[in-house]
Amino acid sequence: TAMDLSEANLERIRQQDSRIHTLFADACEPGISDKKYDLIVALEVLEHIVNPRLAIGIWKSLLKPPQLRYFQKDPRHLL
Repeated sequence: TAMDLSEANLERIRQQDSRIHTLFADACEPGISDKKYDLIVALEVLEHIVNPRLAIGIWKSLLKPPQLRYFQKDPRHLL
């Protein structure tokens, strides 16, 4: 599943691999609380979120144990 607030980005993802489920949603309000994931990867996302702690908490709730996650942020931006 790929989540983004850019329909253009999601369309690009769908064109690259039609097997990827895309979701137009906000990281702090994904609307998918009934689904659990093995892994969440957020690359250079946190510095663009108003409340990154809220987003991380929501992402943690979407993970299956053992809660493997990887975040990367642009080092030029402070959280």
